[in-house]
Amino acid sequence: ARSFRDYREGLRLFSVPAQNFVYADIHGNIAIQSNGRIPVRKRGTGRTPVDGASGDYDWFGYIPFEELPNSLNPEQGYLASANQIPVSHDYPYYLGFLWSDRYRAQRITTLLTEKDTLTFSDMVSIQSDIYDIPGSIIAPMIVRTVQPQTDIEKKAVEYLTNWDYKDGRTQVAPTIFHTFIEKLKQNMFADEYQQAGVPDCPFPTTETVENILKGCKGAHFFDNVSTPEKETEEDIIQKSFTETVEELKTQFSDDITQWQYGLKHTFSLEHLIGFAVPCLNCPEFGYDGSPYTVDVANLWVSTFGPSWRQVIDFEHALCIYPGGQSGNPFSKHYTDFVELWKESQYIDWDLQNYEVESVLILRRV
Repeated sequence: ARSFRDYREGLRLFSVPAQNFVYADIHGNIAIQSNGRIPVRKRGTGRTPVDGASGDYDWFGYIPFEELPNSLNPEQGYLASANQIPVSHDYPYYLGFLWSDRYRAQRITTLLTEKDTLTFSDMVSIQSDIYDIPGSIIAPMIVRTVQPQTDIEKKAVEYLTNWDYKDGRTQVAPTIFHTFIEKLKQNMFADEYQQAGVPDCPFPTTETVENILKGCKGAHFFDNVSTPEKETEEDIIQKSFTETVEELKTQFSDDITQWQYGLKHTFSLEHLIGFAVPCLNCPEFGYDGSPYTVDVANLWVSTFGPSWRQVIDFEHALCIYPGGQSGNPFSKHYTDFVELWKESQYIDWDLQNYEVESVLILRRV
C-alpha cells in the first residue's frame, strides 16, 4: 500500500483469519481496521448447539466492510490494540466473546498519555512493561482483609504490601498474587459449577472477579453451597490466602525468599513438532509478565507471548523475535535471539540500503 486508500482497498480482499491491521504514513496519518468476514446470524451467537433444521439461527450475510470496526486519526492522537474488544456496547453486530480483559490496553493507554512527547526509547520501554493492573487493585484488598495466622503468612502479607505491582521474575509478590487468584476463583465458583453439573467449564475472567470484589458485596458466589455455613467474602479471601501459602510452602519451602516468580513462571519455546522431538525445543527459562501485562505471558508454563517485537519511526527500526537466524537445530544460530528477546533487547533492523548477498530465483519448468 502506498496510501491510506490502498490500505483500505487491500483489506477488502482479506477474509480470514480476522485480525487488526494498523496503518501509519509519513503524512502523520494513523489508522486501524478490524478485518475479516464475520457472520451475521438471524438469532443467537453461535456459542451453543441450536436447532439447525429450523433455519432460525442461519447466517444471512457478513458484517459489511464499511461497518467493520475502524478508526482514522482519532482525536486522542494514538491507537492501541491489545486483544481487547474494539467496539463499544452499542455496536450493532456481535463480534464474539473471546476478548482479553481490559488491563493491557488500559496500561498501554496510560503509558501513551502520561507524557506530552514520547521518544523512540519510550516505545521500546512500553513493549517490555510488566506492571500488573489487577495486582494493583486486588492485592491491597488482600492485605486489608487477611488476618495472618502464622509467621510465614505475615511475611507473605508484607511482600504484597511492599509490592510495586510488577511481575518480575526475581520477585516473590507476583508468585503469591497469581497463585492466590487461582485459589480465589476455585473457592468462588467451583461449588456452583459442580452443582450445575459443569465442573470443567472455565472460570470467569479476572476482570469479572475484580468487579465482584469491588461492587458486589455479599454476592452469592462467596458462599460455598456445599457447606451448611454461609461463607462471606472475607472468609473466602482468608481461605484462599491460607491455601496459597500452603501450596507455595509445599512447592518450594518455608523460606519465602525462594518463592521467586521466575521459578514458578517459566517460558517454553516449543517447536511445532517439539512434542515428538524434544531436542528441537529451547530449554525453559524464568520469565517476566503475565496475562495482564503489556509484555504478555501465560501462567504458569507459558507457551505464548510476543512472537515479534518491533519499533519503527521511519528513520530507525528495531526488532526481535524468540528464535534464531537458522532453522537448523544443530546450527549455532538456532537460538541467536532468545536471550535478547527474554531480556527485552533488540537488534537493528535495516529497512533500506542493505546489501544483498545473493538472490534465489525459482522458476516453473
